[in-house]
Amino acid sequence: MNLYTAQGSRIRQLNELPPIPVVAQRILTALSQEDKVSVHTLAQEIERDPGLTARIIGVANSAYFARNQQVFAVMEAISRLGFNMVRHLALGVVLNAPFRAGDCAHLDLQHYWLRAVLVATLANLLAPRVQVEPVNAGAAYLSGLLHRLGLLVLCAVEPQLSSQALSQYLQQPQRDEATLAQHLTAVLGIEHREAGAILGQRWHLPKESIAVITHIGERDYQGEYWPLVQLINASCDIIDTLLDHPGLLEPDAHTLHHLQSALGIPREPALQSITTCKQQLGQLRQIAAHLAME
Repeated sequence: MNLYTAQGSRIRQLNELPPIPVVAQRILTALSQEDKVSVHTLAQEIERDPGLTARIIGVANSAYFARNQQVFAVMEAISRLGFNMVRHLALGVVLNAPFRAGDCAHLDLQHYWLRAVLVATLANLLAPRVQVEPVNAGAAYLSGLLHRLGLLVLCAVEPQLSSQALSQYLQQPQRDEATLAQHLTAVLGIEHREAGAILGQRWHLPKESIAVITHIGERDYQGEYWPLVQLINASCDIIDTLLDHPGLLEPDAHTLHHLQSALGIPREPALQSITTCKQQLGQLRQIAAHLAME
């Protein structure tokens, strides 16, 4: 099978994936408009799905978060976990539902979700500080969480081949989006950004998030929604540094300079957002562990 035949086969597989569940679509839509979504709205959407409701309440009653009294309702879970934690869980659970990415041996699901929720958290914190043009914080959060959706999809559709590509990628000294794309294309005939864009369009995800999924890692991208794309790129750089070198007090000067020169985010507000994100690391590790459970 040549590359072109392989690519066509994978695209057909992606187009045959089931549509996103109605509850998932409603939650995605609500959380992409953060300035309009309320705690009550989020609780109502979660309660439409009994399985999702059970997962949220179960996490609130787990050992890490539990207090003396158990919670029995989504509103109580939101009060205990906080709005941000619940939206991480809700979106992660509904996005996990159509896939079985855990069959891909070289995909570390816990690391995948930890990186995703950290990027989403940091992008959400930085978005109000972008000066070049307004960036919606809800769109930043959602796009940060979804930016590598295509990798999750490919690992579910072709777990063995994706594992082979990931094994080769993880041995590289430079592990960025372009390198990941090269290894996936060489083995599967399609890369994660293209796969994610196909699924994003099929699922009618917000256009802003599809732009991020399609152009993640492109440092010179200046097309539609470019400030959002570059915000997620910068957030990925910072989070990768944080995960690879947890002892570092702050990211390298080049990343901070890029935030200021490209997006107008001054050094001190950027460092404040990074510090706030780091303070949530323990909780986010617990959330990622729960999301990694299929």
